[in-house]
Amino acid sequence: MKHKLDDQVVELKDDGSLFARMLIVARSRPKINLQECIGQHEFTFLSRALFTVSGKLLPCTDKSWLMAILKELPNKTGDDVQPEDTTNEGTLLPPKKVVTVIDGMAVVQGMGKPSWIKTCAQWADHFTAILDSTSLKESTRERRQNGKPLITYHVADKKPVGKVSAKQFLSSTTTKDELTVYLAKKVFHHFHGKSTVFIVTARQDVLSNNIDVQHLYSSQEEADTRIILHSLDAAQRGATELYIQSPDTDVFVLAIHRYHQLCKDTYLITGVGNKKRLVPLRPVAHALGAAKAKALPGFHAFSGADTTGRFAGKGKLSCWQALSRCPAVVVSAFVILGTSEELKPDTESAIEAFVCQLYEPGTTAVDVDELRWKLFTKKQLEAQKLPPTQGALQEAIARAHYQARVWYQDDIYLTHRYHQQQSVGGRKREID
Repeated sequence: MKHKLDDQVVELKDDGSLFARMLIVARSRPKINLQECIGQHEFTFLSRALFTVSGKLLPCTDKSWLMAILKELPNKTGDDVQPEDTTNEGTLLPPKKVVTVIDGMAVVQGMGKPSWIKTCAQWADHFTAILDSTSLKESTRERRQNGKPLITYHVADKKPVGKVSAKQFLSSTTTKDELTVYLAKKVFHHFHGKSTVFIVTARQDVLSNNIDVQHLYSSQEEADTRIILHSLDAAQRGATELYIQSPDTDVFVLAIHRYHQLCKDTYLITGVGNKKRLVPLRPVAHALGAAKAKALPGFHAFSGADTTGRFAGKGKLSCWQALSRCPAVVVSAFVILGTSEELKPDTESAIEAFVCQLYEPGTTAVDVDELRWKLFTKKQLEAQKLPPTQGALQEAIARAHYQARVWYQDDIYLTHRYHQQQSVGGRKREID
């Protein structure tokens, strides 16, 4: 935090000498058990290992590192997964069926807004042209913009947007939500009557130009899980090649986790413009192994996601290295995380051992309270460099458990019958 006083700028830093003062206090209070105090108590409003001074979760800014780590696994392990030979003589091969699942809002953000676009209708035409291109596979939300309050725009055909940048236009989640529905309708009308099967999802609506998609209604709100839901459906419908276009690490993690249910030739398209990359999932899943592939969502949620935060000074690479030092029981704990309604004590204990490895590689300690005292007496570490207390850690595990549980709903359809009234084009309809 910086405050300007007259002509000087004074930077106020969080006081890191708290534990030094605690030692002075302890000398005058012999009955105080300093090891117990430092091991079990934070002495701050919130754990500095998990929260900023202002009380917010530490934002995870290096999610993409996990994607980079996983993409390099086949090279490091030397695994060379060759395509299976399906050309047996006299065998009739099934027809090729290529499916692409696209994160539409990611396309909108990546394509920008060329200068010739003056209205929302022109923007929609540009978006539709990109989706309709045959070369598609080759080629933190509300915030203030430059100190100015964000503006919510109404999306309509004749809405002028020529003087509005794409970043400013998409700064409001309300505008993004309205734009999603608007573009979905535009693209649906564009593909109506064409032979290419097209499915579009916006809010709770799922529409298709020529197939029944009632079973694809889902309560999922995030694009990450809806993308996986549609990918699984495509595989069940007989897709032989599947392309998932999204720049999000969360989608990549969930796709690897579900790879055994997808078709063998499944790829992630990431990046924008000339920097697009095609990442085959099969070599990554093979190099990762079945156990770690199942553990990936739980590990990702705990080591740093948008809703769970991260550990101070501990990025994805440090967390991955710590996981490699842990026994199989820790990997099993991440497999279980999020799969049941209640957290199990054994799961919490195993993840606590992982945190110990994260803060002191090779340690035999499996208790964070014990490790806090050890690191304090050995290295005189400040509060933000010590692991969280057991109480704070349990809450961090609970947050990761909840996020993983949400991700694990990515294969759930609304199969039960229910009645819901929605207004579509000025008329009411019943959704199954």
